[in-house]
Amino acid sequence: MLKKPISAKARLQWSTVSYITLFWCLVGVLQALYKSVNYNASTGEMLFAAPNEYSIFTFILINLLGPLIAGFTAAPFIVFYLKERLVNKSYPVFLIIMGLALFAFILILNTSVSWIFYYQQSGEFNLRHFLQFFLLDPYALRNILSWLIVGFITVFMLQISDKYGPGILNKFIRGNYFHPQEEQRIFMFLDLTNSTPTAEKLGNINFFKLLNSYFADMTDSILENHGEIYQYVGDEIVVTWTLPDGLKDSRCINCFFDIERAIENRAGFYQSHFGLVPKFKAGLHLGNVIVGEIGIIKKDICYSGDVVNTTSRILDCCKTYNNKLLISDALYRLLSPENHQLNFTDLGLAQLRGKDSAMRLWAVDRLGLVQDLL
Repeated sequence: MLKKPISAKARLQWSTVSYITLFWCLVGVLQALYKSVNYNASTGEMLFAAPNEYSIFTFILINLLGPLIAGFTAAPFIVFYLKERLVNKSYPVFLIIMGLALFAFILILNTSVSWIFYYQQSGEFNLRHFLQFFLLDPYALRNILSWLIVGFITVFMLQISDKYGPGILNKFIRGNYFHPQEEQRIFMFLDLTNSTPTAEKLGNINFFKLLNSYFADMTDSILENHGEIYQYVGDEIVVTWTLPDGLKDSRCINCFFDIERAIENRAGFYQSHFGLVPKFKAGLHLGNVIVGEIGIIKKDICYSGDVVNTTSRILDCCKTYNNKLLISDALYRLLSPENHQLNFTDLGLAQLRGKDSAMRLWAVDRLGLVQDLL
């Protein structure tokens, strides 16, 4: 029996767990080294020796045990469970619940490691003595406080990563886009159909809830097709690919139909909550863009170039040609001609708004599907 392949979202979550575990292990090693440095006031010398008569190597391993256990328990619990359950909570609520969960994990691990490697050697167990020395001792409290700070830093970095999207935070930290550079990219502008009458029908609050669910339900399809969410603009989402990622297996095209299927699978939810099922249209184009960090008091990564404006204009043509998915001729020429699941229709030359020269457009549909009227 074939096993179901792990989803792109799950791969991303496990990658996050591994980064958290590595970060915590690094902190554990640094703490071990810090605790091993001792100052002799009488001689003015700095002594490097592990406490409790352990060797430096053994002491580092002991300090790695807690982070490793936390990496296999607390990190998956935070990433796979708490983050998913708290996704619709306000940031203060998110921070408080995360803080309490981390405090519980840190308290359990701190006392467990202390018991195994320190207190267990001192003789018969005494609960009062145990609590006094390993929960109220200044050394133990300092250890708990330091790991609690590390935990909150972890939560804060997770929130920043969610703000910029998968992989973008790493690019910021590495300074990839500190200096502007040119890249060749594919862009997809995807827009909700009949958004204005829908907003009037639902009201502002419910329309916003619709958008939130709508964008959430398409996320897995974007990740599965290796897309990067560039930005949300009202009821519009902009997705981008590097050229190899977007062209392989026609991912940039299949992403649209995968999103369509995901929304259809949730049709019952949308009907019961909003009285409608969202329909959408999209335009795709490729070309060279300049990408770099922009802003002073609010930094972001910005893509600049004619391809971005042109893709938006192609999206506008969906209504004109009564098609839900249009792509440029430049993109069509680079797609695999052997993809038998897609049907391409040549629409001829189109005069895009604000452009001097006409551009050839192609309508795309998946074979066997009936084109929905916009």
